[in-house]
Amino acid sequence: FDNYYVGGIGSVRGFDNGSLGPQDNNGYALGGTRKAVASTELLFPFPGMRDNKSVRMSVFADAGTVWGDDSVPTSASQAFRYSTGLALTWLSPVGPMKFSYAMPMHKKEGDKIQRLQFQLGTVF
Repeated sequence: FDNYYVGGIGSVRGFDNGSLGPQDNNGYALGGTRKAVASTELLFPFPGMRDNKSVRMSVFADAGTVWGDDSVPTSASQAFRYSTGLALTWLSPVGPMKFSYAMPMHKKEGDKIQRLQFQLGTVF
């Protein structure tokens, strides 16, 4: 629990939660002592609901990696995972909801892909 984990709707969408970076022999993520994450998102009104402020869409691009002291990435193009996609945010009566559909653009063998992701209860 002391390590950083990358992947999922809070970091690099399109990959399973906490699945990126060094793995053990069984394919489970070990996390790392360092991480780098970048995200950009362009928000716009949901088509046909321009006056409704509780629903909006976005296009996004995410990138991230995690590593440990003994596994410093040799190059950014090899270490980073990238994804892009669409997201829908709704400030519902039960709390904020976010749905994301992502396409991983740079992935490695063994990465766990999760194209459709859902989040409930986080401030956007």
